[in-house]
Amino acid sequence: MLPPYLGTSPFRQTKARSAVSSDIKNLALLIAVSLCRLACGLAVVKVLSVMLGPADFGTITQIMGAATIFYVVAGGGIGAGLMLQVGQIESEDTRTKWLASSIEIALASSVILAAIGLTIYLVAPTALFGVRAPSSIMIGIVLAQIAVGIGNNIIAYASGIGNVRAFASANIIGTLVWATLVVSAALYADTTSTFWAVAIAPMAIPLVGIFQLRAACLAGLTHLRDFDAQRRAKLLHAAAYMLMAMVALPIANLIVRADLAQRIDWIAVGLWQSVARLSDAYMQIFGVMITNFVFPKLVQQSDAAGRHAVLTHIGLALLALYTLGAISLYLLRSQVLTIAYSQEFLAASSQIPLQLGADFAKILSWLLVYNIMSTGRLWIQPAAEIWQSILFVGVYFAIVGNLNTEAPVYAHATACVILAATLSVCNWRMRV
Repeated sequence: MLPPYLGTSPFRQTKARSAVSSDIKNLALLIAVSLCRLACGLAVVKVLSVMLGPADFGTITQIMGAATIFYVVAGGGIGAGLMLQVGQIESEDTRTKWLASSIEIALASSVILAAIGLTIYLVAPTALFGVRAPSSIMIGIVLAQIAVGIGNNIIAYASGIGNVRAFASANIIGTLVWATLVVSAALYADTTSTFWAVAIAPMAIPLVGIFQLRAACLAGLTHLRDFDAQRRAKLLHAAAYMLMAMVALPIANLIVRADLAQRIDWIAVGLWQSVARLSDAYMQIFGVMITNFVFPKLVQQSDAAGRHAVLTHIGLALLALYTLGAISLYLLRSQVLTIAYSQEFLAASSQIPLQLGADFAKILSWLLVYNIMSTGRLWIQPAAEIWQSILFVGVYFAIVGNLNTEAPVYAHATACVILAATLSVCNWRMRV
C-alpha cells in the first residue's frame, strides 16, 4: 500500500510508484554511505585506541573537535540553505547561479576562518590541544578548510538537486580515503603524524566531491561575476542560522573536554569520548537519512497532513530501527567496547545505557527540528542546538563535582531529553 502522502488518483498512483522506486534506490545509496561511514569510523577508532591508548585518544578527540568546528563552518555554513533553494528550482542555469553564489561565500568565509585560526595559533597555541599535540596542527586545519568549504557546498548542491548517486559516491570514496590515511599514519608513523592525519584527512570527502561534480563546479565558476544580492542575502540569511547550529555543540564539547582533562586527566576524556565516538559512528546512519531523505520529503509537502504522514511512516520506522540496534548494543556493550577499542576502555561500559537513551531523544529531536525547518523556519535548528549546548554545559558544571568521570554523559542525556520535550511542545504550538 502506498504511503498517503504520495496520492491516490490513478495518475498520481503511477507517479507515486515511480517515486517509490526512486526513493528505494536513493535510500539504498544513503544506507550504503552510512554503512561505509560506520565501518570506516569503527576501524579508525579501533586502530587509534589500540595504537595510542586512552590518554592520546582523548587528545585525538580534542583535535577532531577543533577541526570539526572549522570544517562545518567552512563554506559559510550555507549547505542546508543551498539545498533548500536548488531543491525548489527546475532550471539548471538558475541552479548553477545559486551554486556560483555559494562558491563566492565559501571563498570569503575561508579568509575569515583563516584569520581566526591564525589568531588562535599565535595568541593561545596550547589552549586547545595542550602540550600533547603540536600547536602547528591549527595551521593545517586553516589551510584544509578552504577546500573543505567549496567541497561542502558542492556536495550540498548535489543532494539538493536530487543527485544522490554523486552525493553517495563522493562520501563513500572520500570516507575510504580518509580512513586509509588515518589508519596508515597510526600504524606506520609516529603519534605526531597521526595527530596531523586526523586533523587534515577529513578534507578527502569534499575534494572527491569537487572532482565528482567538476562539471557543475566549473559551470558555477563561470557565473561568479553574475552579482545577485538577493541570492547572496538568502544564502547568508540561512547561513546565519546554520553557523550557530553547527558550532554550538562542538564548542560545548571543547569546553567540557578541556575542563574534564584539567579536573581529572586525559584518560577520563578518552573513556567518555570512546562512548561518544561509538555513538557518532552509528548515529551517522540516522543523520544521513534524516538530512538527505526525510528532510527533502518534508519540504515537498504542502500541508501539515503531508508532513505528519512522512514523519509517521519514515520517522517511526527510523526510531524502531534505532531501538532494535540500541537493545543489541546494550546487551553486547562489553564485547563491543573490546572489539571497537580494547580492554583498556571497558571502564566506559557504564556510560553506554545513558548514551543510548540520549541518542533516542536526539533522533526524535532531529525529526522534530526538520519538520519545523521544512516550513521555512530555519531558526529552529540553531535555537535547538544552542539550547542543547547551554543545557549540556550547565548540567555538566552542576554535577561534575559529584559524578566526576560520568558527569559528561549524564549531562548529555539530560540535555537531549529536555531538548526533545521542548521541540515536541514547539511542534504542537506551531501546528506544523
